[in-house]
Amino acid sequence: MTDVSWLTTEELLAEFIDAYRSVQEVPLDTEAVIVLTADGGDGDLEENERRITHALQLLQNAALKRVPLIFSGVTEERSRALDMMEKLGVSEELRFFQDCGRRGMANTKTQFEAVRTDDLTSGMRNVAFITSTYHVPRTRRTAGKQLPPEMAFVVSSDIRDWKLHNSFLKIVGEIERIKKYAVTGDILARPRS
Repeated sequence: MTDVSWLTTEELLAEFIDAYRSVQEVPLDTEAVIVLTADGGDGDLEENERRITHALQLLQNAALKRVPLIFSGVTEERSRALDMMEKLGVSEELRFFQDCGRRGMANTKTQFEAVRTDDLTSGMRNVAFITSTYHVPRTRRTAGKQLPPEMAFVVSSDIRDWKLHNSFLKIVGEIERIKKYAVTGDILARPRS
């Protein structure tokens, strides 16, 4: 068990404000854009579509046109995810699904475990993760803990989605999750720099 008593709510709130200004471009050496998806429950379909749309906007740079788009999600969402990417115009050779486990068993940690171990992504050195703005701080910590040190990453979100969620309740929930998972050692207490 990790002692996180020093991790203050004020510090975490400042990080959520910083997440609002999250990365809006991906480095040109990015090898894959990985959309971390919600598990498919009520309202998650729209949230996942916003995340994929944001990923596609980031990939508009000509140097990134051939970068694969990977939908990281629960087993049960595979066909829906691939259909959604097709509907949004992702070419077949560039769209992939990375299975992170069955609904109820999968979570952000298992998504990064899949990135670390899956043949598609395990050897990559530069990746970009797409999520929702409220999820950026925990995503950074989980990636920092679960990914190998030689894998560089950025986390991006569409800042317009800030208005679409009940942000205050989402942030309170995320602060509690960050503290809980930092105590168990599943994530870093502070993001990897």
